[in-house]
Amino acid sequence: MCGWQPFLEAKDSLVGKLAIIGVPWDGSASFRKGMRHAPDAIRVASQSIESYSAVFGRDIRDVDLTDLGNLPRYEDALSLLEALSGLLFKLHSNGIRTICIGGDHSITVGICSGLLKAYGKLQAIVFDAHSDWRDEYNGSKLSHACTIRRLSEMLGDEFVHVFGVRSFVGDEPMRLYRKFDELPCGISVDVPTHISIDLDVLDPSIMSAVGNPEPNGVGYGELLEALQKLREGRYNVVSIDVVELCPQYDNGACAVVAAKLIVECILGLMT
Repeated sequence: MCGWQPFLEAKDSLVGKLAIIGVPWDGSASFRKGMRHAPDAIRVASQSIESYSAVFGRDIRDVDLTDLGNLPRYEDALSLLEALSGLLFKLHSNGIRTICIGGDHSITVGICSGLLKAYGKLQAIVFDAHSDWRDEYNGSKLSHACTIRRLSEMLGDEFVHVFGVRSFVGDEPMRLYRKFDELPCGISVDVPTHISIDLDVLDPSIMSAVGNPEPNGVGYGELLEALQKLREGRYNVVSIDVVELCPQYDNGACAVVAAKLIVECILGLMT
């Protein structure tokens, strides 16, 4: 079986070319909360899956991978995102790429802030059911309902590519939003790339345990095909996040899907 348990031991120094980081935050959740429990639930689920990927023909046991554990819990969004930004800047400045496990989707703003400081230029590829284009939600500009708008302001429209959206506010710049069959339209090969996977991009029949389930989503196989297209394009993927799992609404199956997806992302896009 796979699992990351061997990597959970405390380490005196940073090791490994890839680092897993848990981000237990759901302070901006707009409907169902509980995403703060997802990093640990996904780690437990990872114990049930095989380490070898038949999709990409690789074994995660051969990857120089370290699990750095979870960020501390913060009381407010700004403190959390600043801490996450600082950590990502430090890791990537030292040549360590990252896989962040959320947490709600607002963490992507902190991640991309740190990456942009480390690389000077960044593009984001986002898989999501929702446009996340609100300027603020419940009085906060850092809500997970505002993530794509904040990324657009930070990176520029030409460096934000969103796939799988089926829930819109109504005033979105539609050039940001693409169908799965348009992948990889407009994505640059040379720019450092962050990939954000909001698990609600998957249909609720597959992934029901998310903060905001949305009908008529894609299948797991379709998402894997998208990852394969990105691998074939040889994009410079430096970071990935997987967000929005709510374990308390899960019978365990959704956490396994998330864990398997993380393994496929690592083997398909980061090795």
